[in-house]
Amino acid sequence: MSSAEGMKRSEGLICAEGGGSGGSQPHLSCKAVKDAEAQVDRLRREAQKAEETLAMARLALREQTQEEEEVPGLKCQVAELHDVLIKDVGDRIRNDGRWPLVIDPSGQAATFLRYQDTNYLDTMNPEHLRPERMRLALLGALRYGKPLVFDLGAVDMFPVVERQLEEVQAGLAQELLSRALLQEERYLSLLRPADGPEYGPTQFQAARLAHFHLFFVTKAQWPPVEQLQALLPVRVLLPTTSLQHPPQ
Repeated sequence: MSSAEGMKRSEGLICAEGGGSGGSQPHLSCKAVKDAEAQVDRLRREAQKAEETLAMARLALREQTQEEEEVPGLKCQVAELHDVLIKDVGDRIRNDGRWPLVIDPSGQAATFLRYQDTNYLDTMNPEHLRPERMRLALLGALRYGKPLVFDLGAVDMFPVVERQLEEVQAGLAQELLSRALLQEERYLSLLRPADGPEYGPTQFQAARLAHFHLFFVTKAQWPPVEQLQALLPVRVLLPTTSLQHPPQ
């Protein structure tokens, strides 16, 4: 028996067993149940609205701080990574058009993303850089609507990632970075006959594709300028961190 059927049956028992003299008690019991359900729904909506209000307040605070610091991109605390990256509160990532480069020398952002529902590739692991491994990770992220994460570590592995993506398919690196891969079902070019029905063309749904993200995360405090231009910098600040200017 499903939970919904169980709830309906329980409600029916309350109405059936609550009868007393005059026959009014059954109606009172049913009304009490419905009132309680309505109250739960109302509280749930209020909690959701409060969460959205809090997220927007955090966004305003981050923007105010960013205006005071001459640092390109976005900044956030570790606790705000879900709002900034996964939920994209305020549509800052979508409006910018570039995929995020999460800059966090502490490594906490990498740990956070590793334990989210993501397809996570550690570029320091040669096995994760195999073209077939990368193809399946990308294909799965598109198919199931989840982020694909490249952990660059403290080394400049971005050119290596681009080169390996080209091994998967010519032009793939640029198509992925520019989001062109998501247009006109170009991602279907990644399919191979051995992938099976799970990855059939009809299995890729727009609602899930909308939740696909591409994240790069690095421990390098000042990544190469080329990366800061190709990607949207998102600096993770620890409570005691003071942001220093890049070396000249």
